[in-house]
Formats: sequence, C-alpha cells, structure tokens
Amino acid sequence: MTTETEKEYLKGDITAIRILDKELHFFFKSPTGDSTDTGTLIMPCLNKAQATEIALRYGAMLGLPASHTICWEDEIVRQASHWEGL
Repeated sequence: MTTETEKEYLKGDITAIRILDKELHFFFKSPTGDSTDTGTLIMPCLNKAQATEIALRYGAMLGLPASHTICWEDEIVRQASHWEGL
C-alpha cells in the first residue's frame, strides 16, 4: 500500500499538473525510465477558473495526490506568507 507521497508511477505516467495563469502544465515520467527525458505538455485554457477545473478533474481521474495538482501562483503566495511570518 502506498501513501500520498509514495505513489508509484509507471513509465510515461502524468506525475503532476500545475496551473500557471491560463495554462495547464502536465508533467510526464520518462517513457524510457531515464531521468533525463521527462516530458511536459502545456495546455492553454480560456481562464484560470477553467484551468483549475480541468486540473482537478484530471488529477482526480489519474489518482494524483492533491499536492501534485496545484496552482503555482497560489503556492508562491503561500510560501511568501510563511517566510514573512518567521
């Protein structure tokens, strides 16, 4: 049994989805097993709300941990507020 951080990925699997403004960035595990040839697919969306909806749908469908389907801007704000509070 695997935990959220231990999900086992097969060659070519989507391992993360990131939302960046009106784009989705899909990250793929190497199709050959080598760490040097991973892939990224960028999907343009109409707006951030649509990008978020699609990311959450695909993340759930693929069984991705919630931490692997995030908005980069929100993560940057979260990290900045963490450091400001120290």
